[in-house]
Amino acid sequence: MAFIKNFIICAGFILVVLSVHSSVLAQDKRQKQKPIGHVASVEGQAYVIGAGNPLKLRPNDPIYMNAKVETRDNSRLAIIFIDDSQIRLGSNASLKIDEYVYDPYPKASTTPQPNKANYSIVRGAFQYISGLLAKPYDSEVTVKTEKGSIGIRGTNFWAGPIDAGYGVYVLEGAVEFQARPGSGSGQRSTFLESNQGLLITDLNKPLGQAEKWQDFQIEKALEKIEFMTQSREQLLQRIRVHQERNIKSRQELWRSLHPRLPVPWATGQGDEFFSDDMNDQERRHRERMKTHDDRIQGR
Repeated sequence: MAFIKNFIICAGFILVVLSVHSSVLAQDKRQKQKPIGHVASVEGQAYVIGAGNPLKLRPNDPIYMNAKVETRDNSRLAIIFIDDSQIRLGSNASLKIDEYVYDPYPKASTTPQPNKANYSIVRGAFQYISGLLAKPYDSEVTVKTEKGSIGIRGTNFWAGPIDAGYGVYVLEGAVEFQARPGSGSGQRSTFLESNQGLLITDLNKPLGQAEKWQDFQIEKALEKIEFMTQSREQLLQRIRVHQERNIKSRQELWRSLHPRLPVPWATGQGDEFFSDDMNDQERRHRERMKTHDDRIQGR
């Protein structure tokens, strides 16, 4: 009898694991079929690189899972994802979206899974601004760069080539830079907080400590991703339009992921980060816009 009981328990556990695994695979498949973001703005030339000829990107074009995008000389590209996170690329940059798993209302799901996103930006300068996906404590967001990986927890940071090296600068929040495996010995990771930067010149040597950057260093870095013919206010307006659209897109995404469950924004099951309850959406949106305005304008 004990053997049969243990067998039943073990079989039940395996079924639960398989169920969760199949749920994750199904979510991943559905998100590959739908856009996970859009081009907010483009300056110069930017392309989606695939099996055929490169596809030139224009404002409002959709961005899909596993997309690889590149910019050319004197070009800029701003992408906003469905969770309102943003990536801005400078000239001659390359971005690959390796993974993007996002459930807008995880606590309302019967099989909640951690939200996560993994990007590879192995060429060029970029700026990353966190959205809703990176808010919960168990979310996983990582950017792989040419020098190592950057772990993110709700932040706004810049990274890219600068001063004959590779720099990382945090405008808001915190990140952890982890040097590329097998690249040397000694200190291989550095934690950076707001207003701190790190310059990597030789990966064979231990990483240095984060330190406060001078104003001229910050300006030099941000110039590499600033749009040249658009003002910050013009870019902000374009971002706002997509953030408004993302409210509906998140609701449509949740319905596609959980077609048999009641919508959380109508039942009050959403949490403080993910609720798109239309009764308080205007207030939440106004708060996000003010935060975003402050970030863009450097206040």
